[in-house]
Amino acid sequence: VLGSMETLASGVVDLDGQGTIKGTLLNRGTFRVGATGHLLFDSPFTFVGAPPLLDNRGVIEVDEGGILQIATTADESGGVSFATDVRNKAGGTFLIHGLLQSDGHLYNAGTINLSATGELVGRFTQEASGLLNAAGQVRAEAHDRMDLGGVSHITGSLSVEADGAVAVTAGGKLDVNDLDNAGEFTNAGSVVLNGGADADSELTHSNSGKLVNDKLFRIAHHAFLHNGGEITNNDRFIVDGSLFSDSLMQGPGGELVNNGTIYSSPGSGPVGGLIFIFGG
Repeated sequence: VLGSMETLASGVVDLDGQGTIKGTLLNRGTFRVGATGHLLFDSPFTFVGAPPLLDNRGVIEVDEGGILQIATTADESGGVSFATDVRNKAGGTFLIHGLLQSDGHLYNAGTINLSATGELVGRFTQEASGLLNAAGQVRAEAHDRMDLGGVSHITGSLSVEADGAVAVTAGGKLDVNDLDNAGEFTNAGSVVLNGGADADSELTHSNSGKLVNDKLFRIAHHAFLHNGGEITNNDRFIVDGSLFSDSLMQGPGGELVNNGTIYSSPGSGPVGGLIFIFGG
């Protein structure tokens, strides 16, 4: 598609092959990418004030095995000069059972439902009205950044690779069953590392990169966070489960509340009570 395409509220489009949109798609109806489908949004140019390639106000569904890819535009030297913008507007819905690859930039003000087989990878901004329900994988790879406003429920996994970044923005709320951070994770909202139903189903999280808390961060009951990287706490950090950490640096206003178990070095005993300065 080189020009503009609009799907009306009652319209349905099924794609089971290869499709490339270099113009614009305004979707008010239902657009499905089948198990053998690959829909690529790839603009040859962009400019300030240009409409996004995809303006979704309806339903975008990607079946297991299907791919929705948001490409970037390269300049003559091979570097990225502009990113293709795709926007899921308030009231719009993405149903992802396959791969949603954002090499450009995906903005979500509506709802994204990611099934257990679904993957969301790349550059992503969730706005204040956005909702992300993810039973699959959410991944920020090297040089990717994800900004999570709104509400994010990740019952699958959230992975931040080396040189990748995830930020929970002011007012944002994130709860996650499996956090694996090897890059940079910052919180200015509210983060809960979920735990299992009981001690026998404890959920494990890991940090080998940089984790900075500027608001509220909680390790829930039956959750275990292994820190082999750096944690800096500038506000309120609550441990209801377990934390293993050789280094937890407290900022001037940082407060570490321990209602669970903290191990500060291999083989050490638990540390209890209210702690204001721990580690560095």
